[in-house]
Amino acid sequence: MKPTEEWTYEISKLNIPIIGLDISKYSIELAKEYFKNDSLHFIDKAINKAKFDEPFDLIVANMSLMDTDNIFENFTEICKNLKDGGKMLITIIHPCFWPIYWDYTNDSGFDYLKEQKITKTYKTTNTTFFGFKTTHFHRPINFYLNLFSQNNMKLNEMQELRNPIDKMWYPRFLFFELTK
Repeated sequence: MKPTEEWTYEISKLNIPIIGLDISKYSIELAKEYFKNDSLHFIDKAINKAKFDEPFDLIVANMSLMDTDNIFENFTEICKNLKDGGKMLITIIHPCFWPIYWDYTNDSGFDYLKEQKITKTYKTTNTTFFGFKTTHFHRPINFYLNLFSQNNMKLNEMQELRNPIDKMWYPRFLFFELTK
């Protein structure tokens, strides 16, 4: 799975004006350094702090919604910035299988059906980074589907994603294509 900034760069090669948005100043600095194209611009702001002249035809939320604390406010703001008939592409960690991958299914207080903040030691497929923590919000799949519906977004497609070389038997990510 490619980082959002790399996806943004690939789309910008179509010579369509693209804006990449991230709250991390450091990520935006790296993106500006590595991904240069005249039709590509990066902004280091949250969606609810950014102002745009007109709504977008396409919005990509790559691996961000599960890290968003106030998801209702932020998702509503994202939808306001999408044209009627516009598309939204979303990837998130797979709520069914991420608890297995991060090994918190048996943690005291974990309930798959409830939204809850999860903080764990950061790890990748190959390395555990002891002393470093990562946080996301566990939300069941129906939470996202209801969020989309409440914002009048039509679900066109949903896919469970896994890396073909991944040794896990389960998919770790979900993809949604929506239309406003």
